[in-house]
Amino acid sequence: MNQTARILEIGCNGAVVQLPDRKFPGIVIQGDSLSNLLSEFEELKENIGEKDAAEIEASIEIIECHLKDRLAFYESTLAKHGVQLPYHRKET
Repeated sequence: MNQTARILEIGCNGAVVQLPDRKFPGIVIQGDSLSNLLSEFEELKENIGEKDAAEIEASIEIIECHLKDRLAFYESTLAKHGVQLPYHRKET
């Protein structure tokens, strides 16, 4: 089975990719970026255990920034290619 994925956009240290037989594209995250995100999450867990409010807030902001950047990249790529989002976006 040799199927080809369609790369819609490369950026944000990853790519938005349309896999065969999938209605909506997905996002590829580089392994080192995924590892860094997990490390930030593990640090958050430690900070919660130590009840260090300042470090908890800092860890949450770092993780939130990583996720928001990738989601914004995904959403802008889908908009650029005329693809609807696979979820309803809550306006903030």
